Amino acid sequence: MKNSNMLKVCGILILMVALMFIGGCITEDITSKDEPSITFGKADYFMYSNINSLVDASNVIVVGEVISAGVVERINIAIDETRYERPLYFNFMVSELKIREVIKGEVNPGDTMRVVQMGGAYSGNVVLIARYEYLKKGQSGVFFLTYLPEWDMPANLINPEQGFVEVIAGEVISNDPFGLFEERMTEEMLVDVLVQEEFSLR
Repeated sequence: MKNSNMLKVCGILILMVALMFIGGCITEDITSKDEPSITFGKADYFMYSNINSLVDASNVIVVGEVISAGVVERINIAIDETRYERPLYFNFMVSELKIREVIKGEVNPGDTMRVVQMGGAYSGNVVLIARYEYLKKGQSGVFFLTYLPEWDMPANLINPEQGFVEVIAGEVISNDPFGLFEERMTEEMLVDVLVQEEFSLR
């Protein structure tokens, strides 16, 4: 695929920049000393102003349902030949996604895949990332993902606001700041638009 290497590099850079922001922007905790502390970090992400660029940047796009959520895992995010000798661990909220339909990518309907979002227990505290709506069990919709299975990495939402477009009772519910997905658009209409965009990029 002509954009495969560029997608991987961009995904890695976005993740690394986000983690640097988290390390430098943890705020004061918001609980008393008698309770588990909760802090909020900040992370900057690239945003996509049109559907074409969003589809192009995602190497996997699927329709599916979250079948488990809220598990915290430490994951090695180092992506090079020395990742096991010099690992770089960070804590993530991990959800499991059951794929119903594939729009783009080397995955199959019926597969399950792990999707990570930054956050979780960190240095004894619970760290949540500002602007992130963490996935919940039972949510369904369209997922725009960066997926690097060759590095033994779970999938990652392309960004917090545009990485998941929820579908409730057959209608699209989107928090996209650019309004890329119209309210009252059905899931079928959204999938048709994305399939056309993906076909145009081949």
